[in-house]
Amino acid sequence: MFKILVATDGSEHAEKVVKDAVRIAGPIQAEVIVLTVEDWTAPDRGSSEKAKETVEKAAAPFRENNIEVNTMIRRGTKRPADVIIDVANEENVDLIMLGSRGIRGIQEVFLGSVSHRVVHQSKRNVLIVK
Repeated sequence: MFKILVATDGSEHAEKVVKDAVRIAGPIQAEVIVLTVEDWTAPDRGSSEKAKETVEKAAAPFRENNIEVNTMIRRGTKRPADVIIDVANEENVDLIMLGSRGIRGIQEVFLGSVSHRVVHQSKRNVLIVK
């Protein structure tokens, strides 16, 4: 079965990724994994609840369209892009989908874009949604 990893941070771009992933996954009956990476640089207060809300909101359209979906939350000491790549490899996904921009804004200018890092570091197919 074709597996798609949808990385989300709850941003506007991530919502576009979900819409496109539903359109792709439905016709081919793909299995979808919705992943969010908790911000490891932030204090833990409230981030777990926000992460749960983020993945559940992103998973809802798949469930509404009878698409097999699993949710996953990861927190660690790695960059979000590295966590996305690790999960893609662990789950043996065929496609990683993520937005071209996330909620971090100006931090991406200094730290490097998550999508940019995933594209260049992953050996899996990557679809960037604008």
